[in-house]
Amino acid sequence: MNRRRFMYLAVAFVALSSYFWLAGGGMALSQAVISRFFGNSMVRAEVIVQNGGAVQDWRIDRGVITTISGSSITVQERDGTSVTVEVSPTARVQGAAKFVTVPQLKRRLRVVLYHQANLPAELVQVETGGGVALSQAVTSRFFGNSMVRAEVLVQNGGAVQDWRIDRGVITAISGSSITLQERDGTSVTVEVSPTARVQGAYKFATVPQLKRRLRVVLYHQANLPAELVQVEGAGR
Repeated sequence: MNRRRFMYLAVAFVALSSYFWLAGGGMALSQAVISRFFGNSMVRAEVIVQNGGAVQDWRIDRGVITTISGSSITVQERDGTSVTVEVSPTARVQGAAKFVTVPQLKRRLRVVLYHQANLPAELVQVETGGGVALSQAVTSRFFGNSMVRAEVLVQNGGAVQDWRIDRGVITAISGSSITLQERDGTSVTVEVSPTARVQGAYKFATVPQLKRRLRVVLYHQANLPAELVQVEGAGR
C-alpha cells in the first residue's frame, strides 16, 4: 500500500490546524459506510489518528493465520498478500469465546490485527462465521472524531480497490477540486465528482452547495474523483 502523505507534521502545522477544529460535532461513520469499507470486503487498512497533539499511524491487517512463530503471526490476506506482524503477549483477543488469549490462537483462524506502525499488535479480533464485525469501541477509536485520514484496500470479487478517506475543513473550492486542511495540518486537494452523493446535513445535499469552512469527509479511490461527501458540520 502506498504510504503517501502519512508523515508526522511539524508542531506549527498542528497549532494552525487547531483553529479549524474547535467547533463541536464530529464524525460518525454510518453503518453502511463501515460495512462497505471495513466489512467482509476489507483486505487491510492504514488509519492516521490524532489524540491531543500525538499523531499515530495504525495498521489493520486482516487474513487467515498461516504461521505462528514466537510472538509473530503471519496472515494471508484476502488479495493473497502474506504479512507477518509482531503481537504483544498481552494483546486483547476478542470476537470468539473460545479464544481469549494470544497463546490460544492457532493456524487457519481468520483474524484482524490492530497495531501501530513498527509496534506489536495490541488487539486481535477473531472472526466468526459471520465475518468481521467491528465493535463500537473499535469504530469510535479509529473512525470517530480522532481520525485524520485513512487508506483502505477492499476486494469485491477479483477486483482490488484502493480507497482513500480524507477528513478536514474545506479551505478552497476550485472547479471540481476541494482542498481540505486535515486535523494534523496536512493540506490535500481532492477531485470531486459533480454527481457525488452528499450526506450528513440536510442543508447540503449536492456538491455545488458545499462551501469553505465546512468540515467534511471525502471518500475516493486512488486517482479518481470522490464519490461520497459526508458533511460533519461547520468549522470555525
